[in-house]
Amino acid sequence: MPRIFVAFAAVCALAAALPSQLTATSLLVRNLEDLTRHSQRIFAGECLSRLQGVDSQGLPYTLYEFRVHDSVLGVEKGQVLAIKQFGLLEPQKVPQLGLVRLTHIEGMPHYLPGKRYLLFLRSESAQGFCSPIGLLQGAFAISGQGGSRTVLNALGNRNLAADTNRPSLRLSPGGQLEGPVSYSAVLTLVDRTLAGERLAPATIRRALKAARSSR
Repeated sequence: MPRIFVAFAAVCALAAALPSQLTATSLLVRNLEDLTRHSQRIFAGECLSRLQGVDSQGLPYTLYEFRVHDSVLGVEKGQVLAIKQFGLLEPQKVPQLGLVRLTHIEGMPHYLPGKRYLLFLRSESAQGFCSPIGLLQGAFAISGQGGSRTVLNALGNRNLAADTNRPSLRLSPGGQLEGPVSYSAVLTLVDRTLAGERLAPATIRRALKAARSSR
């Protein structure tokens, strides 16, 4: 079978194996407790580099390197991690395949070298790919310094205190935070969850709003 067809079949297989959290128009909502409980690795760190290409299976990828500044779960401080995400940011020319054009998964976050992020990551797939829990819901840009640091995801943090027990996939208006929240407050809630505490959405919302108002 020609290599280009092997690659196409591999892409189709990967797409079929992607988490059911993603639909054409919506994501399964993950609040902060969900992000924590479903993660295999949680850390804050700086994006060191970004590299794009097509791997030996013909699958397009973007490879990021991160240096861990604050380790929370499954990593060590100072560790350099490679995170391989499915898809390309720009077309890539590949021998035997020609020009591989843009491939994109709706809701997949991207990172800029030199910027800091707080990430809630799932385990690697059989093909070596890894993405945040809830995709863009589990990737937060970090701003500020020291005790004034804040985090913000591409949803404006609206998922963090959402009631995920409701049958609708829509974000609950009562759970909306809309804007940056305290980095230290988020990590405190994460530590409480990892210690076995069950956190209701209202508890998460109160803690994050209280930390915001005290800044």
